[in-house]
Parts: sequence; C-alpha cells; structure tokens
Amino acid sequence: MGTAAGSIDLVPGGPVKHGPWPAGDCAAVIMKWLDVGWVELYLPEFSTEWGLGEAPWQAHAQSREGFLVLAAEDARKLLERPECWTVDSLDGHVSLSQSESGAAIQPEEWMALAAFSDVVVKGQGPSR
Repeated sequence: MGTAAGSIDLVPGGPVKHGPWPAGDCAAVIMKWLDVGWVELYLPEFSTEWGLGEAPWQAHAQSREGFLVLAAEDARKLLERPECWTVDSLDGHVSLSQSESGAAIQPEEWMALAAFSDVVVKGQGPSR
C-alpha cells in the first residue's frame, strides 16, 4: 500500500509539515472523523487537460461553492480503498475539509478520537 504525502499547515509561526504516513493509517483516522461528521471529502478544481476520467461517486456528489463534496457513503468507500489514491485518477485528487460541526471541536478532541483508531502514537499523528 502507498504512502499519503502528508500536509502543510500555514500558521503564523511558519509552515508546519505533517507526514508522510502509510495511506491505510491515514484512512483509519480520517474514517473516525468522517463517522462523527467532523470532516468531508471534496474534489478541488482541476484541469480537464489532465485527462483523469470519471469516478462513480461523482453522480452522488453535491456541488458546493465550486467544489464537488462526496456523499458520506461514497467518502467511506474511497477511504476503504487507499490504493486508489493515485494522481492519475480523480480519487487521488479528493481532499479533506473540516465540516461546520468539526470547526467547533477542540484539537485535543480530534487527537483523542484519532488515538482511538489505534494508529496515533503520543499525539504525533498516524504512525506504525
């Protein structure tokens, strides 16, 4: 299985890099957050020149503010298949966004739920 590249938070003290992590570990943590409604998966804008084709979840996705937001069930199916997160497919360009309800959750609660997934070690993010 592949590796999820991680992310970079742009904060006032300077960029903070997280990751990379095993894709399966990322999926497990994101699934916990998705199940409680703290995150959504969406497709950002991309160039049609990339020739990425189509994905089955597009038929159920909701257009919101110029993005396609995956239905919760489709998001779960995609998280169950991290081997599909490749840059040559739409699946690999799906991104993570905090939901409105997730915005009210304190960082400690996010980490506590992630730790419950059994892939977070000492609050440092997914690791094995």
